[in-house]
Amino acid sequence: MPARALRLVTWNVWFGHWAREDRQAALWAELERHRPDVVCLQEVVPEHLAGPEIERLCELGWWVSDDSIFEYDVVILTRRPVLSSERVSLPSEMGRELLIVRLATEPPLTVATVHLESTAEMTDLRVQQLEQIVARLVTEPNVVLVGDMNFPALAEQPENRPLTGWIDAWAQLRPADPGYTIDSRINRMRWLQKRRHDQRRIDRVFVQAQRWRATNIELLGRGPLAGGPLTFISDHFGLRVDLESS
Repeated sequence: MPARALRLVTWNVWFGHWAREDRQAALWAELERHRPDVVCLQEVVPEHLAGPEIERLCELGWWVSDDSIFEYDVVILTRRPVLSSERVSLPSEMGRELLIVRLATEPPLTVATVHLESTAEMTDLRVQQLEQIVARLVTEPNVVLVGDMNFPALAEQPENRPLTGWIDAWAQLRPADPGYTIDSRINRMRWLQKRRHDQRRIDRVFVQAQRWRATNIELLGRGPLAGGPLTFISDHFGLRVDLESS
């Protein structure tokens, strides 16, 4: 990629036990194929950090936010130099946190990832979480907020209020494409787990930046793994976004 460009992948990799080893191997292979500079993962379980893939990335000089986690959490990996990182506790019944990493890019870029509270009835709590996230990031001149937001991309959603002024990269770059990151009509593994059809764009990339902008965004993992139609990397599709600085 150009020197003043950066490729980021965000993905809820699903903590479920369904063919976990096969899905994990396919995840790392897919990431290697897309050659991202930054990887933001949600629902990471200890097994994701214990495999040879993490060891190889560390040998190649990658920075990894955590070498151990409890149950499941969010993680950031990057090949770019890191200035600082922090975890921020959020109001949560599910132990959710915001993970912030400040990169030594030119110009500097802050990447934050989160897995907001799950389930439809948690709207008020997600609003509180987003209010605290936005307040924490307000002083960052160039910031990308990514992850599983757990609310659909609908104008009437109350969760949109705290994000006023932020750019939803998918809506900006592909306004005619619904961009479902949950789509059980394609992902049969998702349907078999939930036994109901669901199509929503809940995995999101938000940008608020003076000198960085998103130039391209794509869905990842929309096809089954080799060997059968029922197993996908995750019950979510991932997002790959390319950013350029000015």
